[in-house]
Amino acid sequence: DEAEINFWTEDEYWHFISYVDDPEWKDIFLFLWETGVRRGELIALRWENVDFGGSKIRIEATATNKTKKRGQIRTSPKTRRSIRTIDMPDSLRNALLERYKRHQRRDGFSYDFYVFGDIRPLSPTTLKRKHDEYMDKAGVKRITLHGFRHSHASLLIMHGLPDQMIADRLGHTI
Repeated sequence: DEAEINFWTEDEYWHFISYVDDPEWKDIFLFLWETGVRRGELIALRWENVDFGGSKIRIEATATNKTKKRGQIRTSPKTRRSIRTIDMPDSLRNALLERYKRHQRRDGFSYDFYVFGDIRPLSPTTLKRKHDEYMDKAGVKRITLHGFRHSHASLLIMHGLPDQMIADRLGHTI
């Protein structure tokens, strides 16, 4: 039952995002909404994986802390099909381009920097805390971070995209 309600409609998302007052966090939540990537894929994304000219994002890694090492590590994704290239809508491309320009000004910037972080990736704990904070602020139905993935898939289904295209975008089989 929880999985069935773990998503937002477009109206719920736009209400939520209207309460996100920090451009860095607005980019993160827009990215989750517009791509449907997994939390670990978002955290592991580096600038070298973003192709502004082709409006594409290459998902080829994930972040995990499920190892014997301390902290987050960048590793290969969940499955072979999880390695994929996804198209960026113009709204996301424009937001990421502005983010890229801001990040380029950081000392020592390189394409190895994380899109959502810097030399170090975004902390999953901070991501969850900010998500909770903004949901409370907006007074929207509570969903998990994975709920953005469900929301994205639901949106694609509602727009009538073919099952195979949706599966490819999410890194699934049909």
